[in-house]
Amino acid sequence: IVGKMSVDCRVAQSGVAINALVNTTFPVSGKLAVDLENKKHRLNIKAPDQEKELFVLKSDPFVYTEQKKVDPAADGDHIIHKMDILGKKIQKHPTQVHASFGREELGYEFSLDGKMISRLNKETTSPIQPLTGPIEFKLSAKPGLYPPTEADFELRQPTDE
Repeated sequence: IVGKMSVDCRVAQSGVAINALVNTTFPVSGKLAVDLENKKHRLNIKAPDQEKELFVLKSDPFVYTEQKKVDPAADGDHIIHKMDILGKKIQKHPTQVHASFGREELGYEFSLDGKMISRLNKETTSPIQPLTGPIEFKLSAKPGLYPPTEADFELRQPTDE
């Protein structure tokens, strides 16, 4: 996903932009059995035995200037200057987030890890999120204490009697 906001003055365009990457997966393997005659359906899910990333969000803001070449003999038709916004002026160390749950209760530990440049600091001229600097959030799951190996679900439809 790319978003741009710019000022255009025919021969040059300048502005701020953001590249964002979103990746989601739900790694599940199992079996589904459907018995239409007896109106019974069974689902068996095998639990993963190693850490899996379920959701990843990354964004990188940048400023850019794009100049249109006025000389028709020149190679290409645009010159692009790009500079990443790293947030160094507003904060030397990114804000790090870590939260986990379910290790003992569910047998699977779900973890949320994130890094971002927070604007809650003494620099009053900093822009708002997501333009303060790079952002990265990751939701993952891994086996916890006494993880289940599989889960069985059975659905029975009521009969018309």
